[in-house]
Amino acid sequence: MLFALITTTRAQTTIFSENFNGSTLPSGWSVISTATDGGFIVGSANSMGSVVFPIPNNGTNIIATSDSKCNCDKSNDRLLFPKLNMSSYTHLFLSLDKFYFASSNQGKTESAVVLASTDSITWNVIDSIEANAAPGYVNQTIDISSLAGQAAVWLAIKYSDGGGWLYGLAMDNIKIYEPPSGLNLALTTVEVGKQNPMPAFTPFSKYLTGLPLTLRATIANPGTITVNSFDIVWSDGINTHTKQVSGVSIAPLATYIVEDVGNPYITLSGAHTITAKIQNINNGATDINTANNNGSFTVTGVAPHPDKNILAEEATGAWCGFCVRGIVFMDYMRQTYPNKFMGVAVHEDDIMEVSGYSLSSSYPGFSGYPSVVINRSSLIDPMDMEESLINEITQTPPVVIGVNAVMDANTRLLTVNLTGNFSQNLSGDYRFNAVVTEDSVHVLDTAYSQVNYYTANAYGPMGGFENLPEEIPSANMYYDFVARKICGQWAGTAGSLPATISSGSVHNYTFTYTVPANYNAQHLKVVGMVIANGNGKVQNVNSAKVTIVTGIADVDKVLDGLDVYPNPFTGSTTVEVDLKSQQQVRLTLTDILGNEIRQVYNGTMPSGKHNLRLEANTLSSGIYFLRVNIGGVNLTKKLVVQ
Repeated sequence: MLFALITTTRAQTTIFSENFNGSTLPSGWSVISTATDGGFIVGSANSMGSVVFPIPNNGTNIIATSDSKCNCDKSNDRLLFPKLNMSSYTHLFLSLDKFYFASSNQGKTESAVVLASTDSITWNVIDSIEANAAPGYVNQTIDISSLAGQAAVWLAIKYSDGGGWLYGLAMDNIKIYEPPSGLNLALTTVEVGKQNPMPAFTPFSKYLTGLPLTLRATIANPGTITVNSFDIVWSDGINTHTKQVSGVSIAPLATYIVEDVGNPYITLSGAHTITAKIQNINNGATDINTANNNGSFTVTGVAPHPDKNILAEEATGAWCGFCVRGIVFMDYMRQTYPNKFMGVAVHEDDIMEVSGYSLSSSYPGFSGYPSVVINRSSLIDPMDMEESLINEITQTPPVVIGVNAVMDANTRLLTVNLTGNFSQNLSGDYRFNAVVTEDSVHVLDTAYSQVNYYTANAYGPMGGFENLPEEIPSANMYYDFVARKICGQWAGTAGSLPATISSGSVHNYTFTYTVPANYNAQHLKVVGMVIANGNGKVQNVNSAKVTIVTGIADVDKVLDGLDVYPNPFTGSTTVEVDLKSQQQVRLTLTDILGNEIRQVYNGTMPSGKHNLRLEANTLSSGIYFLRVNIGGVNLTKKLVVQ
């Protein structure tokens, strides 16, 4: 019996279709299998899926073979179509919606192919079923025009578990159709974004005003004629640009991605829709369907609040092969947003673990490694940090935090002074906290070797780690952001802030910590924050490098005295420097965020007392720091302008 169900639409002629909405295998279909469950089965997604092969529920029945659920011999599961008559057609496409991993397990790999025969005896592979590139069911269309003109055609879809325990293949909405004959180029998607560090293109529906993004267009050929050239015209509503694309060969059913459109999109403030269209296809040949030549993408440009930063605490470990993803994206975030991104790598179950600092045990809903907790308010994958930062840094913080961290080189005592300038009235349990981190941790010990699951492109590119071995020797590893001490434990220090905080008030707290001798003080930073203990969320955060000062004995070698009076002051104050001998002297004034405000003095001073006048006429009320370097000896003085 020959099946030929023909439905004609303006765009295409449907020759055959099946949606498996019945409860049994449709008439004319058959299954070949050595599996104990019968191979391909019609039913609900819930009845055939499993925890590791979670077939999406699309509301109707589907057809699937589930190796994950059966764990039986699925090396030759075949789903055979009814016999088809293709004698009246010139071009033929097979379309299906599928959920399929094409994955491996314990050295075995699953596969799925489309087979065809004209005598039901000899079968040839037409094409492979591709692994899903997105969650849920993904449509795949295959050119089967080689079968056109045949009066009797048998098709089959073959799944094999490769002799292992793998996942399976689920399908729905299988259709064979003849496309309209002629030239038909479609603009299927328009996205505006940029390359992430993997590298992979990431679209942004919200981005920072004034910064550049790139337009990416995905072009498809649903027609029957190969496309060799076309133009893309795109506009942000103000500027219009044209990109000419030539020297290509886009065959029927093939896709082509254009990422370089010549001009970047400079993000405009507010919501703007970027429109694009394709034209001048094959040097002006007639396109039989111009309705699919247009696309658009909306980007909202936002401005960061100047005082808002984000805290990103990454759960990681040297044993965690996927955690190199965290390494790549943490570095990327610091390079891209150096003044807004405050990262902490919280190592667990390895040599760099810190007692009392664990995301897995302290953050509710923790789900695995690597993951990142943003401002103690959301748990995300490291790849999503940039989107989170853009959403967070537009918010107005209730407090601006200053961090001053000074370590005595002789005693290795680190003194951390945190200052909170509050711009809102707050009441409740708010707390200061501080985390000491170290960059470039490099120890020649196997305990510092890093497991790497991305080796040999096993999971695609990952910032160069795909070119490194499965276990990266410690000689090649330099760990950044490594948490060394959480000064106030997870929740911060109770009582470090008053229960009632007035807008405009300034509060301070001091932590001390003796830095172990095996930590490189030159690479230390301190991340300071204010936490609302009621909901656990970080209100704002800031960081500063640790300043290393020499001990009293070294100071006494070059200095008889250093004083600032009056302090606090209003109009001006005097900095008195009393030198034992001629020295090179540099004095700079910084704000509580560590930003240099002005240079007070830089030059050679003879021995004796010297008075320097510091005017406050351009300084706002608040706390500042006078950083002093005399003959290589570093000192810091706290100043208060009233």
